[in-house]
This record gives sequence, structure tokens and C-alpha cells, in this order.
Amino acid sequence: MSNRFFVPWSRLHPMVRGIRTIYHGADGQLVSAFNAAVDHKWYVSSITQFDKNVRAVCEHTEEPAWPLLNTISALLLSSPEAARKAILDVARFETGAPFEILALDREGAWRVGWLLTDNPKTEEDIATLEWYRPDDPGRTPITPQPIIDYIAGCAALYRAGLILPALAVLTMAYESVLWDALAASGVARTAKHRTYLASNWKLKRVADKLVVQINGADEPLTQLVNVPGEVFEEIEARLTHVAADHTSKAELSIKVTTPTSKFLTSSQTESEEDIARRGLRSAVEMARGRNIRAITTVVEQLDETFIAIRNSLVHFPANGLFVPPIPVLGRAPIANVAALATDHRRFVTLLTPVLGVINTTYSEPVSRTVSTNSNPPVAPAATAATVVTQSPTS
Repeated sequence: MSNRFFVPWSRLHPMVRGIRTIYHGADGQLVSAFNAAVDHKWYVSSITQFDKNVRAVCEHTEEPAWPLLNTISALLLSSPEAARKAILDVARFETGAPFEILALDREGAWRVGWLLTDNPKTEEDIATLEWYRPDDPGRTPITPQPIIDYIAGCAALYRAGLILPALAVLTMAYESVLWDALAASGVARTAKHRTYLASNWKLKRVADKLVVQINGADEPLTQLVNVPGEVFEEIEARLTHVAADHTSKAELSIKVTTPTSKFLTSSQTESEEDIARRGLRSAVEMARGRNIRAITTVVEQLDETFIAIRNSLVHFPANGLFVPPIPVLGRAPIANVAALATDHRRFVTLLTPVLGVINTTYSEPVSRTVSTNSNPPVAPAATAATVVTQSPTS
């Protein structure tokens, strides 16, 4: 796990102060939740001891402050709706990465998130991934660290106004997650590549006919028997010629029926190796073809947008023009680098479905949200003692 999640007390203290304010007058609930989360040597019997021990627990560890995180999660899950909202507003703190926070969600899990704006007002302004669940501590971080780092990099680049590299890293993350989703469904990323022994063909023209002598095929031509009533076995031959710069390549493919092929070629294996499938297009097409659940959360019309952006940024056009243009759902295609480099909205609209694929792949398909209040609030007028006697708000 990245050590940027081992945060100092100075970053945790505002969150603890906010929780203390919420539970002013209801110290017993706070003390009980803390005692349930710590080893007996840290037990407290008063709020004064809590203030001392919670700091000690956080400072005397080289790991994230698990007891504190578990305490706040337990308080959330045992509180009525009005208290939950107050807890969610303060249950967050900055990590050691730019614009990155850890924040509690409504189900009591902790999510790593990135502020896409200075003053987030909607869920779309905070990109979040599942990080830790108190009821499943062995799977931390829930989202693999490399994927977390990919999205952290995307967010930092986006905040710096560097849209092109942000999109490039985003498509890399997308491909990585799709391969993981395929692997989790039992789909191998590698494919067997077999090379068979070559047969040798000798050709000779006789009048207007071509006589073929074949050596090395599975069966000799003397064993080939035509279907009654037919004179010739039909064979389809197609030539493909590719010329680029000063090089050229010609390929001849021959299509025959399976029974006939054994008289023309050999089925004896010369070599065999595992070839890794690569590329976003391969990952997307395989995931669609096998109906992998994660990719079903992404509208299919976005597939070509992701693939075109990835290919265009990897094979950057020297003249600044995308050929063909990048398709965009519901809008005119993006024709040049300048248009894509200034399209901040495009990054956000593509980030959202990628986050969905990530969360679907590595966690249960549960809708989890984080409060968009990025700063601990001023002490609420109502204390926990009064909050817990209120009816849950709608």
C-alpha cells in the first residue's frame, strides 16, 4: 500500500475535531465506538481519555489509522439519517497526493477520491474509488494500487489543464481494468499461436491449365477423390498487397473446404507459443463479446471514442489532424489536437464511465456516494444528544 495513506495527525485532527463537535453531549456513544475498534490497552472511560488515546493510536503506528477509521464508520452506521449527514460532511482528510482525499461513504466504507474542482458541488466534481471496508480489512486497498495511481495521475493532470496526457492515462487505466475483468471471468489474455510445417508446391503450366505437385501435405494427392458429378474442387485465392514508403508486402490466402485442406497443407505443429493480446480495442471487443458485466455499464457508442482517443494520442499526428476524426456521442467529431486539448468536459464525461467500470470490477455493484462538502463544516447548532432524538429526515 502506498505510504501516502499513512497520514500525520495534523491531517486527521480536523476530522476528529468535527466528530467530537457532532457528539458533544453524547460522549458515551463516541467512547463506546472507539473501545470497540481498539485493542484493550487503548480503552477509554471518558472523553478526555478519548482525546488523548485517539491521537496516540494514530501517531504510534506505521499504518493508516485503522482504529479511527473503524470508529467513525461504526458511528455512521449506528446513527439516524440526520447524524449521518453531519458525519459524512466531516469524515474526510487529505492524503499525500495532490487533490486527493480519503472520505467515508454512506455504507460505512472509505473511498479514495480526487477533487476535480476547488469547490465541488456535485458528485461529478469528485472522482472516487473504493479503498477500505471495515468488514473486509483483508482486501485493502479494494481497488488495486496501480489503478488508484492511474486515476490520481489523471486528476492531477486535469487540474493542471493538461487534458491530452490526462486522457492518455485514463485510457491506459481503462484497458488495464478491462483485462482484469476478463481474467476474473476466466478469459485468458493469451492466445495460442501455432506454426505448422510448410508443404512444398511445385507449379507447371500445361497449355491453359496449371499442374500442381505437392510435397509435405498430410495426404498425397493420389488419395483425393472428387465429389461425384464434380470435375473441379473450388478454391478461392485472394491477394493482399500493402505498400508503404519503400517497402511492400504481398500475402496470398487460399480458402478451401476442410476435407481438401489435408491434401494441400500439413497439420503437424512446427512451433507453439502464447501470444499476449494487447491494446484497448482488443480488450473492449473481448469484453463486449463475452458480455463482461463491468463494460455493460458503458454505453456501446463510447467504445470507438475511447479507442480513437487512445490510438490518436499514442500515434500522435504530426500535422495536428486526426484521421479519421474522433467520434463523439451526440456531437460533431473532434478533428484536431487543439480541439481535444481544450475539451475539459470531454475528460470528465469519459472519466465517469471508467470509474464505473473500475468500481464494478473490484467491488460489489453498490451505489456509493461521498458528500461534496470539501471542508469540515462549522460546528452544527444541534448536538448529537439532540440529533439522535430527532426523526430521520427524508
